[in-house]
Amino acid sequence: MARAYMGGPEAALRATADALAKVGTAAAVVLVEGISDQLALETAAANRGRDLVAERVVIAPIGGAHAIGRFLTMFGRYSYCMYIVHILVGFTMTVLCIRLGLVRPVLGSQLPADLALCALATIVCLLIAVLSWHLFEKQFLRLKTFFPYERGVVTSTPAYADSADVAGAADRRPAHSR
Repeated sequence: MARAYMGGPEAALRATADALAKVGTAAAVVLVEGISDQLALETAAANRGRDLVAERVVIAPIGGAHAIGRFLTMFGRYSYCMYIVHILVGFTMTVLCIRLGLVRPVLGSQLPADLALCALATIVCLLIAVLSWHLFEKQFLRLKTFFPYERGVVTSTPAYADSADVAGAADRRPAHSR
């Protein structure tokens, strides 16, 4: 059965809050762009005779197309370190989990254990990246104030060139290119 939706500027926040309140007991969570997508999926399920509440399926709107951009922007400063460490972390976590016997099939499928391992490895990578950013990268980026940079401007000449060589470089082009 389709439920009533409120309108106005608070509708998106309320719909997301309602969905997040149900996530803990959900069997499945479907992320959609906004409330209209949530309503469309719930209506389609109802038209096909599916009761999403009984099946514990939660459809959660993320707040529009720009919300995912804001979410991903948060990872911008950490993404390079995550890129650098993800293979090492993933490999190490896989080996540790296998040796400790933590990776077991669930209901005959290896997929839940693999997904849990990926989620855990992602969290570890993010923690390493946050630490790296705050302990190292941010400190080095502060040094940029001591090294001014202007795109396309050469601030120094090579040590082997004297001023006559630099000044007359344009005149030394081949005759056919003048």
